[in-house]
Amino acid sequence: MTDKSEMLRIEEYRALRDTIRQRGSLRLIVATLTFSAWAAAILTVVAVSPLPLTGLVPLVVLSAGFEVVFALHVGVERIGRYVQVHHEPHAGGAAWEQSAMRFRGPRAGVHPLMPLLFLAAGLLNLAVGTLLQLDVSESNTVQSTAEWIPSAVLHVAFYARVLMAVRLAAGQRERDLKEFERLAGDPKV
Repeated sequence: MTDKSEMLRIEEYRALRDTIRQRGSLRLIVATLTFSAWAAAILTVVAVSPLPLTGLVPLVVLSAGFEVVFALHVGVERIGRYVQVHHEPHAGGAAWEQSAMRFRGPRAGVHPLMPLLFLAAGLLNLAVGTLLQLDVSESNTVQSTAEWIPSAVLHVAFYARVLMAVRLAAGQRERDLKEFERLAGDPKV
């Protein structure tokens, strides 16, 4: 390998590790901003609008935030598998990604997608933003079925998406590793 190609390999490795670090941090920032924006949206909906469908506005905030968190996670994991296949065998002992792949921590650890937080916020959104009408002129009342069923269906779709993403993320490392190994061994690439 020439000095120039080795320098490019080192520079690529550094850039990819920096990208992993930045996106991992950004995931936490996006989650924090999402929950803050959601809280403001749900409080506004509860205070201003008696219509149950306005509870979908905060749900859209939650959904968009979750999708960004999920996309950042997928990207970080994919870059990690690329580094594992294309850089670690040549990195003279660097084995961060291989170690991360083999690491089996306690099951009650932190989940990178924060599904419990998103699901809890979704349930609270359904209860407060859709099912209960908070009007100072009347006591809290549950809306009629025809008013809250469409919103409930969309909330269930949100819960299903969060659970599906968690399931997809659980097997992503192995799938991506196999694909990058296949690509590394393919002479056409």
